[in-house]
Amino acid sequence: MKTSIRTSHNSMSQLRVLHLITNLNVGGAQSMLVKLLRRMESRSVTSGVVSLQDLGPMSAAINQLRLPTESLDMRSLRSLPSTVCRMGRIISDWQPDVVQTWMYHSNWVGALSAKLSRQPTPVVWNIRMNPPLPGVDKRSTHWVAGHCGKHMRRLAHQCVLNSKVSARGHVELGYPADRLTVIPNGFDTDTIDASPTLRNQWRDQWQVGDGELIIGTVGRFHPHKDYRTFVGAAKRIHDELSSVRFVMCGEGLSADNDELIGWIREANLEDRFILLGRQTDVAGVYSAVDLAVSSSILEGFPNSVGEAMACRVPCAVTNAGGTAELVGNTARIVSCRRPDHLAEECVRVLRFSKEHRRDLGENGRARIIQHFGLDQIAQQYETLWQQVAGTLMPPTSGRKQKAA
Repeated sequence: MKTSIRTSHNSMSQLRVLHLITNLNVGGAQSMLVKLLRRMESRSVTSGVVSLQDLGPMSAAINQLRLPTESLDMRSLRSLPSTVCRMGRIISDWQPDVVQTWMYHSNWVGALSAKLSRQPTPVVWNIRMNPPLPGVDKRSTHWVAGHCGKHMRRLAHQCVLNSKVSARGHVELGYPADRLTVIPNGFDTDTIDASPTLRNQWRDQWQVGDGELIIGTVGRFHPHKDYRTFVGAAKRIHDELSSVRFVMCGEGLSADNDELIGWIREANLEDRFILLGRQTDVAGVYSAVDLAVSSSILEGFPNSVGEAMACRVPCAVTNAGGTAELVGNTARIVSCRRPDHLAEECVRVLRFSKEHRRDLGENGRARIIQHFGLDQIAQQYETLWQQVAGTLMPPTSGRKQKAA
């Protein structure tokens, strides 16, 4: 049972942060929001969540935290004026210290709504991707992204981006560099790790022996993920290592996806692919695979790759967004849209000894723990909110990592 934003008022001594996100469907931004909300429970932060569109499946995790949630049910741009007015009233009623928005459309709506509310409220934007790609992303996304950059100084106090490469790209798009703060995604290594028991359970379910090699990819079906390149690489890998199996896990990666099935049939690999659709036990899936792959052409800071690293799985990834920043020297980076290069890297790793692959996986987990632990990322968010709310003086040398 969700709690209404309007009727929820906790201790005013805590920092009050109201989150506005485009939707609560399955995605990287939504996943990071939920992880952040969980961590803020033990901190001096009171959280509320508003979704521009309907609440979606990720709202269940927020409801479990007993946090106030509300949907604005925005259906199209025609309802923008009424949506802005409704959000403005919510801000006035809830009286947050900071409005934290997530993704371009929410950034725009949240800033306009804060201007209309009865009291001045600082706004922090959050961008989870590189600038939109021509011919891939919607025209409305290009328009909103560009206008946010053009008018940011009048609309938002700060903007969080989850990678340095994304920050550089948005500076080129017109965003002021002195208002950009890089905070990468965080990963809870206490709850996500490899499990030999889960490895056996999933492989038994797939009828795959422990000695057989499996390549896995996790993420929603979206043009940014470029799964056609993944399937193309799979064909080349199969030509070299015919016993390898391929597991795809995520929203839309299922047998009822005609487009995906068409690519797999074209590659003549119907008997080599296991399509799982959306799964909640991502750690279990990663425990069962021997190599994790990301074939994306556009990313912010990929949760799926970080989760694979946390589960001690070696990775083969494309040079999309902040992926290189995430993996560091624990994995080789290959060019986007090059199935031949991706296949070559996968074959190279799979031909390593089991012990060598295990060492690669351990190096990946160590990097996550050292640089991207969820506690340290949550602390960076809380510090930023305190600074913006005026409870801490901002540092004179700039905030955290500069958008270099």
